Formats: sequence, C-alpha cells, structure tokens
Amino acid sequence: MVNNISGIGITNRTVSSRGKVSAENVQEQTQTEQTASKSCSYENVRAYQTGLNNTLATSEAKQKYNEVSSKLEPETRVVLNKLLKSGTLLNNDSNDGSTVLDNLHKIVTEPRIKGLDSSKIVTEAITAIDNPGTITQHFGDIPENVAQAVYRHPELGVRSKSELDVGEYSSSCVATSIEYNLAQKHPAEFVRMAAGLSSENYSVTKQLPISTIAETKEDAIWLLDKFNLPYAEGENDTVNVKIQPDRNAIIRARVQTSYRDPGERSVVDVLMQSALMNVGSQHSYNALNDKRDPSIFNPSDAGLSEFEKNFTEGVATGNAKTAVTYQILDETGKITGHTCDMQTMANQIITSLQMGENVIVGCVDTNEEGQVINGHEITITNALTTPNGDLVFACNDTADGSDEPTYMLAQNLLEKVHHAGLPKEAVGDMEVPKVSDWVEYFKQYVAA
Repeated sequence: MVNNISGIGITNRTVSSRGKVSAENVQEQTQTEQTASKSCSYENVRAYQTGLNNTLATSEAKQKYNEVSSKLEPETRVVLNKLLKSGTLLNNDSNDGSTVLDNLHKIVTEPRIKGLDSSKIVTEAITAIDNPGTITQHFGDIPENVAQAVYRHPELGVRSKSELDVGEYSSSCVATSIEYNLAQKHPAEFVRMAAGLSSENYSVTKQLPISTIAETKEDAIWLLDKFNLPYAEGENDTVNVKIQPDRNAIIRARVQTSYRDPGERSVVDVLMQSALMNVGSQHSYNALNDKRDPSIFNPSDAGLSEFEKNFTEGVATGNAKTAVTYQILDETGKITGHTCDMQTMANQIITSLQMGENVIVGCVDTNEEGQVINGHEITITNALTTPNGDLVFACNDTADGSDEPTYMLAQNLLEKVHHAGLPKEAVGDMEVPKVSDWVEYFKQYVAA
C-alpha cells in the first residue's frame, strides 16, 4: 500500500483498452514498496487489530474444532488449519463477539433450512474467508424440472424460464461487493451471517449504533421505517435490526446445493446477496428474477442506488460511510464534469485504504455522446506503484469470473468512478451532502 501519496503520478499511460495492468508489472516494485504492500495485507490487518490468537486453549474450543473438521473434505481441513494458524479462526470481530469457529460450529451442529446441506455451507464459508475473491455474483441456471414447478406458483413472481435465467451479469453487484468486504475484513461477522441466514430462523440480528444509520435518532428511525427494515430500539442509542433474504432465495439456494456448476454462486452467496439486496431495496427483492420494486430511493427495478448502497453497507458492516459523488450528470445522463480533481479522488481512496478500509466504488460506462449507459460496483483493496511511478489500484470485481485481483491504472479507473463510500475522515474538507440532507430531500419528495 502506498504510504506517501505526495508525488504519485496520476497519468494516462495506455496499457490496454480497459486500463488494466498485468500482475507481473505490478509486482515489479522496489523492495520498500513490496514490504509496504505486504504489511497492509488483510491477514496482517486482522492480526494487528484483534491480536493474534491461534491456539485452541480450551477443551470447548478443541471440541468445536474437531466437530467442524469432521464435516470437511481433506483439502478443506487443510484450509481450516491454515485459518487457525493465521489467527482468523479465533477472530471475534463480529457483532455479538462470537468467533469464526463459534459460527462454523453452529453451521454443522444446528438445523439448517430444509434442503440445504450443512457440510456444503460450512465448506463454502471457509472457502470464502480464506479467499474472498471466490465470492461471485454469477447466478447459475435453474434446471427445467425446477423451473416448471416454479411456474405453477404465480405468487413467486415469475412466468417463464427466461426470467429465471439471469445470465452473466446480475444486478447484485452492490450486495456482492459488500459480501466480499465482510469476508475479507470481518470474517467472524461474515460466518455469523452465513450461519444465521441458512438456519431455520432464516435471519440474523445486528445491534447497531444509531450513528451508523444517521446523524440523529429521528432521521435514523425515519430511514429504518422507509427501508422496511425490522428493528427494535435498544439501550445507549442503539437499534437491533433483523436482516433476512427473501423467501424465494430458498429455491435458489436449494438449486445451488444440488446443481451448482463451477464459477456460479455458492449457497452462502445466494443467501447473503438476497439478504443485502433486501436491506437496500426495502424488502422488495425477488431472488428468482433478480428484480426489485422501484421506490423513492431508486426508480429502477434492478440494482441498488448510491444512497441505498450506502445505507446497506452501514447496516451490514456497522461502519458508517459517507457517500461521495464524483461525476456531475445533466438531465440526459451525460457526464458534464467532476466534483473534484483526480488527485483528490486518489488521495481520499488511499487514505481510506491506509485506515484499513476497502473502498466500494460505482463505475459507469458511457456511449459516444458521454451519456451513462450502465454501472457496476467494484472494490478497491490496495494501492501500488509501477516501476515508472504510476499509481495502480488493486480491485476485486465480483463479475469477472476470477478470484484474483484486477490491477488498473488510477487514471483509467478514476475517470469511470461515479461514487464511492468513504470513512468521514477520508473525505476531508470536501463538501458532500450529509445523510440528513438526503433524508430531508426524500421527506420532501414523499410530501410532494
């Protein structure tokens, strides 16, 4: 990771049509830069933040480890042992203080939703936190015999197999990026959510500070009500929120249990992405056709808007983010300018990375007239420099079919970034709308 942002070259060298840099070129750094990058790897960040704990010190911990291990294939047992040695297995950075091991143990010892396989789910959870790059938004197909059964139930919201075959690109990129971020930065919470969402309760509860939702309690309660997120007020300015997938996600999860092909979503991916899409879409998401109802926050029936994304990320991680919009669009959707220069954008992203925070950004593609025609969320995980001094961002793209990071020249990537979710400290003096401003705008919209 770059530790000194002064003098970094934000240039526009052409390396490919999409601005990608090969991993080999990125790895040709000075020894100092290699050491800096290694010191900021997420495994080391976890150990630094929580204190390395890689010993099963109690009989209870040993019993849990053995019970989890007994449900695994030999290759996954190796990964489980690796997670123990790295300190990840006993990491307790979860909402209720439970460890990764505690929650893996729940998966293998407590009942799962009918039709789901606890051994597969625990293997998928272990795989995801060992290599979050394996998390994908690729839906997978539904077999004809299952599809015909779905058609007979019109209340499920689909009428043909074409509606079920979402294809290569789904609208769950925001949810999948947040899922990736949870697995990489908060492994205990990721597995806790996997355990809860696949359980017979089909849900997980989080206790969050009011400040995670909005600056004031009044605004936070208004947002929770408008997002239809079940909650109960707690003590000390907290709320307990209930997160759950839509019921149709059970069908998708059962299909992936029996018919998952390489490169498709896991059962954990299905449940996690549905749950996060439901948080942002006001509980209107249908996992069968990847659609949601339009709302005051988003006129579209697919994906999540910038504001919905920011709300969902805060609820999922417990870390409030500031939504920063970089591109200025006119009424036709044409990019007419930016709210700051590229160097400021780079500085804000690098500051976030230095704070140990990944940055989920919304990137857009445009037509020949400069009008936005589609968008996609990716996660910036690191900042590096090439031998000639160019700044490069390491990114995770949950739609690219690869579990390896993509390296992009900063200039090429930043030109595409429409918005980002950043810690308030990383935004600095830049003027950005506060959550209260967004709330006031939507209140006026509703009143009108």
